[in-house]
Amino acid sequence: SLVIDFGTVNCLCRDGRYRRGKILVSYTGKYFETGSVRTMTFDNFYRNDNKLEGTRTITNNGLNAQGQYFWTINASNMKITKTDGKIHSWNSTRTRTMVAGQNTTDWYEDEYLISGTASGINARGENNTAQITTPLHRSLSCRWIDSGVIEISPEERRTRIVNFGNGNCDNEAVI
Repeated sequence: SLVIDFGTVNCLCRDGRYRRGKILVSYTGKYFETGSVRTMTFDNFYRNDNKLEGTRTITNNGLNAQGQYFWTINASNMKITKTDGKIHSWNSTRTRTMVAGQNTTDWYEDEYLISGTASGINARGENNTAQITTPLHRSLSCRWIDSGVIEISPEERRTRIVNFGNGNCDNEAVI
């Protein structure tokens, strides 16, 4: 197991976010080992003074029919308690497929496609769902998702479609 301990006082991290508390990780094998499972939980963990709770499990499913590694990522009983006391909670199931870089040692060459769904209650107390309708593309050489589409459906409001573009490495999306 692994404990990532940010201490009890906010720590400014390289991404510009403050963190404190602990992320607890248990694992049954190496990340690229078929059948291995990583489970993350949180112990009094905060990011920018928002408390994060829940369990995130990553299971290596081995190789798909195209010979690509893929993982199932389940987030259960996730909850963010914001500094104003409002709560956002959700559950999600995603699939992460490695589409490039599995035969290299440079992780900057790794690329993934992400698909899946989520449902939860937003900070306004409204039910909402999200579905990735076009797989999200994430290259580790880019800081942002560079393509793909998510449909977000808040209760009793219009569905929002978030389009991350055509593969350019930028922080832009169209809603």
